Amino acid sequence: DVRAATAEFARVARNFLVLKIANRPEGSTLSGSRAGVGKFQGRTFKDALHQQGYADRLPTQLHTTVKGNEFWHEEFRRVGFALNRTIPDASWACCAYVLHRIEPYRPSKA
Repeated sequence: DVRAATAEFARVARNFLVLKIANRPEGSTLSGSRAGVGKFQGRTFKDALHQQGYADRLPTQLHTTVKGNEFWHEEFRRVGFALNRTIPDASWACCAYVLHRIEPYRPSKA
């Protein structure tokens, strides 16, 4: 839930948030990417998770909320943070941000 997640970020952050948010579906990273170091070197992450007994517990799509910049800026503005700067990144990787607090955190009354 986006609202719950952004509210929790706002609750625990004092002045700044540094975030990297996906803007496209996860694809086959677990199936195709290989671990570069450690005991799982050369294996796909999916195989490593399966061996550890975690593969069946993961959602098929890790990026469950794929939205553009304006959506995320507005969601964080709602909880008192505004864009300070964008962190340069590979065009396919998108979107790395530094957000700064613009108003004190006030939990919503549910």
